[in-house]
Amino acid sequence: MLNIGVIYTVQTEIMDSLYNMFYKFIIFIPTLVGILFLLVMGIVLGKSLGKIGAKILEK
Repeated sequence: MLNIGVIYTVQTEIMDSLYNMFYKFIIFIPTLVGILFLLVMGIVLGKSLGKIGAKILEK
C-alpha cells in the first residue's frame, strides 16, 4: 500500500516545478518583448539607411 505522505510529497514537488517554470516564463516576457522591439527597430533602420545609401550612390 502506498504511503499518503509520499504521494503528497511527489504532488507538491510536481506543482512546485510547474509554478517555478511558469514564474520563469513570466519573468522572461519583458526580455522577449525587448528583443523583438530591437529586432524590429534594426530591420526598420536597416531598410531606411539602405534607401538613403542607395540615393546617395545614385547621384
